Order: sequence, then C-alpha cells, then structure tokens
Amino acid sequence: PQISGIGNRNQPGTQTDATSTIEPWRRMVVSVAWRSVAPCMWQSYEKSFNDFVQFQDQEGQSAIWPITEEQVLRYMLSLATRQLASSTFSNCLSAITFVSRINVYPDPCSGFLV
Repeated sequence: PQISGIGNRNQPGTQTDATSTIEPWRRMVVSVAWRSVAPCMWQSYEKSFNDFVQFQDQEGQSAIWPITEEQVLRYMLSLATRQLASSTFSNCLSAITFVSRINVYPDPCSGFLV
C-alpha cells in the first residue's frame, strides 16, 4: 500500500494500512501501541517520517511497504549531507523503525549498515 505519512494517534498512517488485514486482537494491540507514544514524541516521529516520505518522493521512489534497508541507506546519505545533529539523525531512524513495526512490517533499520 501507498503511504501518506503516519496519520494521527487514532489511525495508522497508510491509506490501506497493514492493520486492516490482521486479526481483531492484533489491531487492538496496534491501537494500544499507538496510544503509548507521548504526544511530543508522536509529533517528532510524524515530522521525521514525513521528511522520509518527502525524500522518497523527491527521489522518484514512492514509499511502498515494506520499507527496504536500501531506501533507508539512501535517506541516511541525504541526512548526512544536511549536517544534522546526531540526535536528529537518530530520531529519523527511530521514526522509520516505529512506523514500520506498528504497521507489522520488519524494521528496515536493523541491518548492520544502518
């Protein structure tokens, strides 16, 4: 499915999100996980993930689930050229990890190079 950002605290951020095809009990677990994120962290993740989505668009790559390690590595290179603080860099990767996992996809940031 195409992604449109990470949505809001009540709905996962895909137009046809991964939770629509999973069992009801798992949907409840995902819902609890969404609510477990503090509002300030939520805003930070949303901003960071939307930056990743914009990068994908600029690269001519639509962000399709699951996000791949290669997509993350390309994004990391673009972040490095922007000379961001290491905390900002880490937050961007954490946002990608969170959104991937909350949508029941593997973490594309778990590889050795990421």
